[in-house]
Amino acid sequence: MSILDEHDDQSRPLHMQNVPSSALKTHERNRSEQEEKLERELARATEAEQNIGADEDYSLNDDRRVKTLSPGALVRKRFFRNRVAMVGLVSLVFMFVFSFICGLVSP
Repeated sequence: MSILDEHDDQSRPLHMQNVPSSALKTHERNRSEQEEKLERELARATEAEQNIGADEDYSLNDDRRVKTLSPGALVRKRFFRNRVAMVGLVSLVFMFVFSFICGLVSP
C-alpha cells in the first residue's frame, strides 16, 4: 500500500452528497441573498430610467450638469498626480526650511 492509496479519499473532489447539509443551507441562503440584491438593483435601475424620462427639460449637454475646472485647477491636479514633481516639491521645501534652521543652529 502506497502513500497515495492512504490519502485517496482526500484527493477526490467534493460532490453534493459529500457536503454537509448546513453548508448547503448556507450556500442556498447566500445565493438567494445575491438574487434578492440583484433584483433590488434592477428595480432601482428601472426606476431611475423612468425618472430620467420624466425630466425631459434636462439633457446630458446641460451646462448645469457639466463640472468644468479652471486652468489653474487643471494644472494643480496634474501636478499633484505626477510623482516626480511631488518629489521635487518636497526636496525644494526641505532645502528652504533647512536653510533657515541651519542659520539658527550654526554661528
